[in-house]
Amino acid sequence: MDTAADPHVVQVRRLHKKTSKEDLQAFAAPFGAVARINIFYGWGQGIVEMENAGAAAALLAAYADAPPRVRGKEVVLSSGVAARADQIFKQSPANPAYVQKEVARCVSDMLKVVEVKEIRRAANELRAKHNALIREYTRELEASGRQRNDVCWEWITTGLCPQEQNGEACPYAHQLVPVCDLPARYRWWLRKDTFPAQREVGPYKKAM
Repeated sequence: MDTAADPHVVQVRRLHKKTSKEDLQAFAAPFGAVARINIFYGWGQGIVEMENAGAAAALLAAYADAPPRVRGKEVVLSSGVAARADQIFKQSPANPAYVQKEVARCVSDMLKVVEVKEIRRAANELRAKHNALIREYTRELEASGRQRNDVCWEWITTGLCPQEQNGEACPYAHQLVPVCDLPARYRWWLRKDTFPAQREVGPYKKAM
């Protein structure tokens, strides 16, 4: 143990960049009362000041053989030195700069959540409209009697029919048909659309 270290202080290194004071509080609280916590995010380190030396010793002894995990990441514990007054003030609510920084961080986090939710909502709305168009167009095509399900896709896509090459009769028509007469679920074979192939394609695609 470092002779200059304070017996009631535990230094935590290799912290996850999103580790909060609440994370360290929950980590150290089972071993005794926590007096103060300071995190130095640029260095990935934190200082946990316990109320007494016994609690700090218990915390260090509990993880002497295996490194603990805080926020899913292994950290390194050692005896430490209490934070200086200027370091404490940097993360104090009495410091206007700290308050401004925390408010900006909270607002930024909330805006990110709102943005993600809005993107998901817009994507779901677009997908619902797309699927509704597919269903409507499929109904119209079936009612018109123009729908073709009897074409040989191997012949259309490759120009060769495996069954004919094997000397067998192909039960499907070797005939080019208008794309608009094909069932929507088959059209992704002809041209990629905005949505991935497994989600089918736009209902009014006309060209190959």
